[in-house]
Amino acid sequence: MKYEIKIKTGYDKNIFYKENSKLDITSNSYTLSMYPVLIELRKYEEEQSGELIADITGYYFDLDYMLNESISKFEIFDSESGEIYELYEALFDNDELLEEIETINQNIFYISDIYVSEEYRQAGYFTMIINQLDEILQYIAKLNVGVIATRIYEYETCDKIDSIEHLTKAEKEILKNKIINTLINADYKILEKDTNYLVKVLY
Repeated sequence: MKYEIKIKTGYDKNIFYKENSKLDITSNSYTLSMYPVLIELRKYEEEQSGELIADITGYYFDLDYMLNESISKFEIFDSESGEIYELYEALFDNDELLEEIETINQNIFYISDIYVSEEYRQAGYFTMIINQLDEILQYIAKLNVGVIATRIYEYETCDKIDSIEHLTKAEKEILKNKIINTLINADYKILEKDTNYLVKVLY
């Protein structure tokens, strides 16, 4: 099967638009500091967009831009959502990246969600996306990323089922551990400061 990757970035695409956002999303300093990213894996069709196999939704944080423009990282992370503020708390100490994930290029891609279409589940696409995400971000999305971060319980069900409501506590734990092991096998490490997060340093 042939695949194609489609990328959408920025609030102008209405990917994650939030009407109650505290910041003016038309502000250049805001939209250049961070913006949402949608990565779609589709079946390749010559004359039309192919069937969706899986997608990744996330945020790109340009820490280089924030540093050059003297923009507070705290203000950017705090003004988007509770989820993004919690990411800041996990990754930063006094507005500086934790030493365990510090890198020359500190720009961050945060995986908010991974979704695999129902008919393609149990076929290894989740693992394939995780293993190839570095190359997708760098060579297709053209994002200069130094750290990839994710919070495991944000998308622990997406590759397997639509809902975990009918699962027992033990089944939920097994499912979560499978996803964690996939990430660890792709060189992600559990963050010491907050074990809900896994990070991968690219450089």
